[in-house]
Amino acid sequence: MNPVAQQHAEVALETHDSVRKKDQVLKEFKIYRWSPDHPNNKPYLHSYFVDLSNCGPMVLDALQKIKAEDDSSFSYRRSCREGICGSCSMNIDGTNTVACLRPIDADTSKPTTITPLPHMFVIKDLVVDLTNFYQQLVMQIHRKVLMER
Repeated sequence: MNPVAQQHAEVALETHDSVRKKDQVLKEFKIYRWSPDHPNNKPYLHSYFVDLSNCGPMVLDALQKIKAEDDSSFSYRRSCREGICGSCSMNIDGTNTVACLRPIDADTSKPTTITPLPHMFVIKDLVVDLTNFYQQLVMQIHRKVLMER
């Protein structure tokens, strides 16, 4: 396992264990919402409340719970759950990170704010267009291969 992922998992597990000992702990998540189906509507932050005593320790777990139990129209990307692919990249409380490695902040007195990655075209909700990113990545890989020859 990736050492950074292991460290994040240990922190999340400690927080998660302390939360599980309580009956019900509601955490507010303010999540960026925008749909191309309603292009005239401005983006907004929607509040969802998640019971942390019945949720996994990572932000991605909370997002999956919100989509499954509260709002099936909510959109985000996810894939490996190990911090390798980067598909769940988003801005969480002002930091660009991956949701699968970000432990949920157990402080229920303040909400966790989740927005799409900045400076990227939003397709829907937390899903951004990664075309330009992938093009740059391919160019860097080609450049590296050419330099190794």
